[in-house]
Amino acid sequence: MLKKLMTMVVLAAAFSLAFAQSTVEFATWGGTEDLDIYATLIEQFEAENPDVIVELIHIPSAGDYEQNLATLIAAGAAPDVFFINNISLPGFAAQDAFLPLEQFATPEFLEDFFPGHLDAFRHNGELMALPRDISNMVLFYNQDLFDAAGIAAPGEGWSWDDFMAAAQALTQDTDGDGAIDQFGFGYSTFYLFWQPWVWSNGGSFFSDDHAEFTLNQGAALEGLEYYVGLRCDANVAPTGEQAAERSAASMFADGDAAMIVDGRWRVAPLLNNAAVDFNWDVALFPAGTAGSVIDVDGSGWGISSTSNDPEAAWRFIEFVSSAEAQAMWTEAGIIIPSRRSVGLGDSFVTPDIAPASDEIFIIANETGIPTETFEGFGEFLNLLNEGLSEVWLCQTSVADGLASVQRDIEDLLSDYQ
Repeated sequence: MLKKLMTMVVLAAAFSLAFAQSTVEFATWGGTEDLDIYATLIEQFEAENPDVIVELIHIPSAGDYEQNLATLIAAGAAPDVFFINNISLPGFAAQDAFLPLEQFATPEFLEDFFPGHLDAFRHNGELMALPRDISNMVLFYNQDLFDAAGIAAPGEGWSWDDFMAAAQALTQDTDGDGAIDQFGFGYSTFYLFWQPWVWSNGGSFFSDDHAEFTLNQGAALEGLEYYVGLRCDANVAPTGEQAAERSAASMFADGDAAMIVDGRWRVAPLLNNAAVDFNWDVALFPAGTAGSVIDVDGSGWGISSTSNDPEAAWRFIEFVSSAEAQAMWTEAGIIIPSRRSVGLGDSFVTPDIAPASDEIFIIANETGIPTETFEGFGEFLNLLNEGLSEVWLCQTSVADGLASVQRDIEDLLSDYQ
């Protein structure tokens, strides 16, 4: 009897262990479309992995999300898996927030991801997060305005000279009242929209080791001066006052800007805007002396270094990063996929739906580079914005604007060496 009872206890314990569940906390930001997809994926994952329960922590605003995440990490209470963009990654990595992923991800698993994009999620050579999406910049153009002006659409090898000639021809006073009401180019002063002009001219913001500020010299300075000159010298872009009233994206949607530099996120608003009644498409960023060099940034999933069950956390990341999962976000028009197989597949390239040249978002990645981020990048941007504030209003030169904050930027870089 005792032997039978002991056997039953052992079997009960084994049964309990077999169905023991691990909880994986997963934190993310995002809108309704994102949440709907996550809900579907989590349901599917839990069905295939009955030993794991996923608890979703959702903070809609990306800014609020990062503040909350920083607080949790500092308190040693980070979620097992968290969504992160590569711009913010170095700051969190410096706090040892991540568990390097290459102990889980084999080379075979990683080979479908764009190599340059994987590099955006490395810190000191180690892969800290697995990218879901790519954020890059391409040229959006109004095909109808190009046709009306008799200008060929941007194509392969389109140079800065080609861009300038088109922008000048497309900047017009259409109603004859003496004021320009159609601009060749819509303008934005946020760094993401103008850093390709620096890189495509062969420049950089910093030296490779982030020890030296290089935006204020040589090819980098010339690239930024070219961009500023579109507004302040060539007058093919709206003034600061005009741009304050309407964004570049709004001007493009209204048919008042023939070209803008923007990301994939602009596609859905254009398609869903009934007032956009013109033909439009996308092209590669105009090629400078160094070619067409745009940002290859994005967001992805990392595992907390304090996770109680890293193996279960990896299984979840592996599942939501699959080609099938990426196709769900791609078909919803939310992302540029980080996997080649999805980016070149039917879920992304849809020639019968604008833009006809969807593949441009994928081709652009081949020569793109990640934003030159580091632990103090947010502080750097504050200083940069301060130095360029009068530049954007055409009240001082780029060189003088950058010189006004050069010492502070150099001190900041020194702090992070």
